[in-house]
Amino acid sequence: MEVKIELQADHLNATLIGPLSKEDLSKAFEAAYDAAFNQGLRLILIDCSGLVGQLSTRDRFLLGKSGVAYWSSRSGKMLPKIAVVGQAPLIDGFAALVAFSGGVNARTFSAVNKILNC
Repeated sequence: MEVKIELQADHLNATLIGPLSKEDLSKAFEAAYDAAFNQGLRLILIDCSGLVGQLSTRDRFLLGKSGVAYWSSRSGKMLPKIAVVGQAPLIDGFAALVAFSGGVNARTFSAVNKILNC
């Protein structure tokens, strides 16, 4: 899986492309969190539309929980606002729901242009 991280003035873009690996996916999210945190950015766009593969419901749950735990370990003061882009069945909103219930403002979108309408 390839991860491309781009810093913008007000947010971070992370683009994930290639075959899905659960371990690499968690590392990619952590790399995006680290880059955003280091720049003082709380807005993060993670584009998963280029990933190929599937996650189990358990994997989605663990991804959401680990994201909350990782971000919390970095900062208790700056809560991220995360938009994850991708199509079902890979992206179904469950990991974002788990993260949201843990205090991280995470939402999923089917396309990048849908984010602009929110």
